[in-house]
Amino acid sequence: MNPTTTSTQTTSTNTTTRNNDHNDNDDGDNDKHDHDDNSDDGDDEDSDKRQQQQQTQQQRRRPQQQQQPQRRQRQRQRQQQQQRQQRQQRQQQQQQQQKQQQQQQQQQEQERRRNGNNDNNNNNSNNNSNNNNHNNNNNNSNTHCTLAFLSIRED
Repeated sequence: MNPTTTSTQTTSTNTTTRNNDHNDNDDGDNDKHDHDDNSDDGDDEDSDKRQQQQQTQQQRRRPQQQQQPQRRQRQRQRQQQQQRQQRQQRQQQQQQQQKQQQQQQQQQEQERRRNGNNDNNNNNSNNNSNNNNHNNNNNNSNTHCTLAFLSIRED
């Protein structure tokens, strides 16, 4: 039982108590420190909650952010479809107008031809009737001449 051994034992116990005081909640002196540790833990929990909220918000935002380009793309596609349809409608209208114009022109040409043919037919029929009349007159005059000649000879 040397006093030196005892002193070493006390020092060793002191160091252990100091370590225990620092790490554990055994002493009343370190309650404030322990309370601070607990409050830090609470802050950590709050920060964890914040991080979780941020992550969930980011996860919520990500689909929205991913959906925005998709929405834009859909809008572009819709606009392009509408533009195509409008172009097709315009082309169809133009084609219909052209067909109508062609039909009108053809009808007008046919009417002109008919009218022209009628005029020619009328002229031809008039000419033919005139020629026939003239021929008939000639024939009549010839017959008169021959008859007159014959009648003269017989006398």
